[in-house]
Amino acid sequence: MQLFFSCHAQLVTFLTLLLPPALIGLLHAIYYIKGMPSRRYSSGAAVNADGGKPTARLAVLIPIKNEPEDLVLGIVKHLSNLKDELGSSYVVAIVCDDPPEKAGELKAAVEALARKLGLKVRFMIRDGGGKGRAAALNWALARLDAEVVVILDVDSRPGRGYFSTLVSCIKRGYAACVSRWEGYWLVPTKLALSVSRSMKFLVDTLYRGRFRAGGFIYPLGSGTAFDVRALKGVGFWDEGVVQDDMHIGTKLFGGGYRVGYADDAVLGVLVPSKYLALKIQQRRWAYGAMDALIKGIKYLRKSPYSLLRKVEATLFLTQYIPQAALGLALMAIPATSAFLRADVMSLGLVPAAVLAALLGMYGYAYYLSLREAGLTALEAVKVLGSSTAITVSLSFSVLIGTLAALLRLRPPSGVTPKGELEGRLRGGFKAELALLTYLACAVIANSVLGNLATAAWAALLLAPMAYTVLNAERVVGSRISLV
Repeated sequence: MQLFFSCHAQLVTFLTLLLPPALIGLLHAIYYIKGMPSRRYSSGAAVNADGGKPTARLAVLIPIKNEPEDLVLGIVKHLSNLKDELGSSYVVAIVCDDPPEKAGELKAAVEALARKLGLKVRFMIRDGGGKGRAAALNWALARLDAEVVVILDVDSRPGRGYFSTLVSCIKRGYAACVSRWEGYWLVPTKLALSVSRSMKFLVDTLYRGRFRAGGFIYPLGSGTAFDVRALKGVGFWDEGVVQDDMHIGTKLFGGGYRVGYADDAVLGVLVPSKYLALKIQQRRWAYGAMDALIKGIKYLRKSPYSLLRKVEATLFLTQYIPQAALGLALMAIPATSAFLRADVMSLGLVPAAVLAALLGMYGYAYYLSLREAGLTALEAVKVLGSSTAITVSLSFSVLIGTLAALLRLRPPSGVTPKGELEGRLRGGFKAELALLTYLACAVIANSVLGNLATAAWAALLLAPMAYTVLNAERVVGSRISLV
């Protein structure tokens, strides 16, 4: 029985493509355990609402461009239900980058609805500054008199106590405070349900767990409150970046600021119901994370934080690397095995056991998170399966986005289609069908050549990708709206 590697190709594959993502999975499992709500923490570990209205001058800033009118009016309606929590000195500022004619019509509709609902809304049509979201945020904030600003996307839906919790967090001395994301959907496809449920584990690890482990928390693009003085201290947002939230995080880290996490401040975020919308989103986010790392390395290096904290903060920005590595492995391993006529995935008992143990710990932590959310054991296993299928299917797109950033190519165009714009999308599985064909050929070729372990591994990847193509957009209930 083979215990270790029988050729250099196996060793290189294990060390470069297989082991690093598995180690990141172990780290996430440790984060989840650290953040488990059943564990006991020091009194300073969590940030909770003080039950009162915000006393700071609060601006709720919502940048929009080419957004469906129903989503814009929807957030106005939603925030009107929370206006008693906004304090006596607040403004909901919607900054619009649409062409003047469209922006004017939308402004009239928003202001009419706001007057009817008694919500203080300032609809700002931008007439200057650079292009992009970061430029819009800087332009708007320069025209607002605020001590605390909360950035929201137009599809965001804050829960009860949301604003008082975040302002209370800022009062504790944090430069910014991040809320907990929870997904909602407009069309309950298998994809939407899977993404929404898997979001919990990502928040449990990358935010709650890392916060309680002492890690630096990066702001989220939607659902973060900022102390305006801290933003001024780092020169506000840099224009021309894809992920402005991660980049402002590197600037805050470089300045030695602290960012809090408020587990009790719940923000509903709209998840894609169509696969193409999710693919557009993930490719852009993968590009943005790597772009933020490249542009932010100078801030990470000069930060007054310890070396360990610098390494951990840098690792956060590489969060798409494991999935990109999977996409590279998907393409490279079957071809390498066939070309070398060597069974690259026949790793030996010890390396295979190490991978199985690491991935098993990650999977078990994921399972516990789903069970914590109230899912039955069977439901949790099903979500694990569908989430794995989607992760595998998106890996090539994530690889493309990551490589594009590394090669300093232009970022992917467009943002995630939402609402009625998502409904217009058609297709989206062309690349996945091509990859399915490639994997099927790889299974056959490696089987003929006797590379049975590699053939089996390729077949294991083929199955979840086929599941995604066949089931991702299947509606599993009636059309609903949680907004």
